Amino acid sequence: IMNNEKPGLDDVAVRKAIQLAIDRKTLNEKGEMDAVFPANPGFPPKVFGEMADDNLFESSDYSYNIEQAMKTLEDAGYKKNSNGIYEKNGKELSFVYNMASNAPAQNKEGTMITQWLQEVGIKTTVKLVTWPELTKLAMAGDFDLLQNGIEFPPDPQASLEVFHSRMTAPIGENTTGLNYMRFKDADVDKWLDEAFAAEPEKRKELYAKVQKRIADLAPIAVMYNVGGHVPYRVDKFTNFKEDVPVFSALSLSQVELK
Repeated sequence: IMNNEKPGLDDVAVRKAIQLAIDRKTLNEKGEMDAVFPANPGFPPKVFGEMADDNLFESSDYSYNIEQAMKTLEDAGYKKNSNGIYEKNGKELSFVYNMASNAPAQNKEGTMITQWLQEVGIKTTVKLVTWPELTKLAMAGDFDLLQNGIEFPPDPQASLEVFHSRMTAPIGENTTGLNYMRFKDADVDKWLDEAFAAEPEKRKELYAKVQKRIADLAPIAVMYNVGGHVPYRVDKFTNFKEDVPVFSALSLSQVELK
């Protein structure tokens, strides 16, 4: 998660470079034991079927490419200093990278990402915090880079609403939604508002436009998706606790065979 209002990260070229620096395939294989779903640079996972833009998942425009990442920075006027870190107007691309302590997989992935960013010429200083602290930092915008999951309802509109400007807040104020990135784009807002009441084919068209814009502006570097469908049978089992998620231990502990 990148704070789009922080100096350096408010430049789309820097965010694009970070997006291109992450080898998602290797990350998924080594960090998550290849047990996760591939990421969409435009955000919605494949579980949403035709509403998720298939063209984005493997597009070379958003895939791991160290050379392209450096070219993106250089084209935007950044130059490497004597320490091998890109800078512009005397300011290095140096960010604090927050991640959870006592999270082995995340820490391993963070180490990999830190090394890739170093290769690109972006410096990061890792800061380990507790999970509650991580959420607090995200909501208040008190971070540069932050590694965490974003959970949303199983609906493409809800997943993309994460990026609506009404879901964020200025740095120092808690967000009203999940737009921890402080991302704002008038077209994205407009397309999402139109999609809310549109027919399925029109929604698909609008969602594709939103996903392409998110992939291009890189407000976030999506690494992988951990969720998919949660199958269960009400014809064979009963007593599900309906006020919690079906996969919750609170529900599963009381499920019985009919």
